[in-house]
Amino acid sequence: SDAKVNFAGATEVFCTVPGAKIGLPNPEEYGSSSAPKIITVKVGSKTGNHPYPSGGSSSSNAYFLDGLESPALRFSGADSSAKYYYRFDQSDSSNSGHPLRFYLDAAKTTEYTTGVTNTGSSPAPGSSGAYTQIAVDETTPNILYYQCSSHGYMGNHVTSIGNKVNSNLVTIGDVTV
Repeated sequence: SDAKVNFAGATEVFCTVPGAKIGLPNPEEYGSSSAPKIITVKVGSKTGNHPYPSGGSSSSNAYFLDGLESPALRFSGADSSAKYYYRFDQSDSSNSGHPLRFYLDAAKTTEYTTGVTNTGSSPAPGSSGAYTQIAVDETTPNILYYQCSSHGYMGNHVTSIGNKVNSNLVTIGDVTV
C-alpha cells in the first residue's frame, strides 16, 4: 500500500515487488511517437533515500516516478533511424507548481530542450493532460538530469544509451576514432 512500516527490534521481512513498481524504463523498453512509454509522476516529501538531501538549495519535495522516489533512469535511443519516446505524466494534483524539465547538470545551469515537449502552462502540471515528453536518439547526451524548474534537486539523473558524451571522458584502454 506504499505506507511506511516500523518494526521494533530485529525483524526479518520478505517483500514481493508489485508489477506496478517495475514499470520504469530499461534499455529494452521504449515507445513511439504515437505510443510513448508512460511514466507516472507524483510529488511528495523526500525521505533519507533521496540522492539530494533536503536543505540549502535542495527542496524538501521529491519526484516519485511510478511510485519510486527519484530513481536513476536509463533510456534507449542509439538508433539513427528512429527516436524513442518517454512521457512523464504530470496529471496528478501533487505536481502543481513543479514543472519537470531536463538539464545538462543537476544544478540546472543549462536546460536540455532538443526533442523535449511539454504542455507548459496549458494544462499546467497538476492538471489533467499535463506532461513532459522526450524523444531520445543517438545524439541525446549520455547523461541528463530531470529536475523541477521551480525548485532545486527534486529529481535525479538519466543515462542515455547513445553516442553523444557530455561529460569528461575517461577510458580504460584505447580509444579509436
